[in-house]
Amino acid sequence: MGDFKQKPGCPTWTAGGIGAERLDHLCQGECYNPTDERLRITRIEVVRIRPQQAPGENVTSLIDNPWRTFKCQDDPAGCIVEFEEEYFIIDKRPAVYCVRAIQEPEKAINARGPRCTRGSKVTCISVNPCWGNYRTPMSDDWLASSEERACATPICVDPKPCTTTRDTSATSGSAQRRSASIQNHADECGRCVVPQSCARRRAA
Repeated sequence: MGDFKQKPGCPTWTAGGIGAERLDHLCQGECYNPTDERLRITRIEVVRIRPQQAPGENVTSLIDNPWRTFKCQDDPAGCIVEFEEEYFIIDKRPAVYCVRAIQEPEKAINARGPRCTRGSKVTCISVNPCWGNYRTPMSDDWLASSEERACATPICVDPKPCTTTRDTSATSGSAQRRSASIQNHADECGRCVVPQSCARRRAA
């Protein structure tokens, strides 16, 4: 689910501590004023990053941003998608998948960044940033449309089997020794190693 939709203005209780005039000066009539309704998640994007397998390998082809895009239904309960990497086993190379949820557009302060005036599609000839002081007129609310997003913990996958010759079943050692053995196992295999069967993942 997305963030709470906001009501215009400020809650009535906000002026109690500093007064209505001071509140208007600081907030210009807009406060955090949530409703019980949530914004929609419009799509889920998956970014795939594969590490270099040799020095000098071109990284441009190793970063797919986005790699997959899934449109979400207009469901207030949220959005659930599944994706499968068809070439993971064939390519036999590690990969990192970063999943991000994109929220429906809404107005946000300074969403346009420096507000660049372009002489061409790529050349910025001047900027009109939100300075946050006397250099920006109070009549300029700096609002622009923005798609807020949230990113999940990266999914790290390695096709190589994780094997170790260390004995982790000794009964005479302490809990601390067992913990150290497990850590050594993780160091040998790598932090992101998972079985091949985990190439299929579910993202919410």
